[in-house]
Amino acid sequence: MLRKFDIHDDRVYEVFDSDTMHLFHFMCDNGKKHGILLAGGSMRSVVDGSEIVDFDFFFMNQSALDTMKLFLDEEGYKNTFACPKGELFSYVIPYDTDSFIKVQLIAKRFY
Repeated sequence: MLRKFDIHDDRVYEVFDSDTMHLFHFMCDNGKKHGILLAGGSMRSVVDGSEIVDFDFFFMNQSALDTMKLFLDEEGYKNTFACPKGELFSYVIPYDTDSFIKVQLIAKRFY
């Protein structure tokens, strides 16, 4: 089941904290327009209340992936891993937080 969140949905604040809310705003402003999808464990946490370890982003095309990479670069995220095949990119949040949050760009295939 797909679930769309908006800024007025209280569950958004269970997933995105003050350190990661800019990711949510980016998704609202650019996600649908550019074909960027947030899925995986962070969305599962909405249902089961588990702690978020990472944000998994999927893409509809190469342009969407490039848009997300550019956004993370502009926000100061550090790229910690790039798969040689270009199928997975891992970034970490650029500032000190109480928890370690990883952002994964998954591009094994486009959706």
